[in-house]
Amino acid sequence: MGTDRPRQDTTQRGPVPGAAADIAAILPAARAVRDELHLHGRPLTRDALSARLRQAGHQVRNARLTPILHALRSEPAATP
Repeated sequence: MGTDRPRQDTTQRGPVPGAAADIAAILPAARAVRDELHLHGRPLTRDALSARLRQAGHQVRNARLTPILHALRSEPAATP
């Protein structure tokens, strides 16, 4: 027996609770990676960021890389 009720939308919209805190916690390390890449004339890419963060011992989920990249790209890289 079916109901005539419309199906409830269960997709997530807006920021995920705690996401900003996750990003804020790793931003100092991500900034260091960005600045190092900039110093060596290399582009800031998702792959380069994730590889360098993981090499430095930081655990970062792929889902967090895009917001981290957006945050980093909105700031100027440090100059030596």
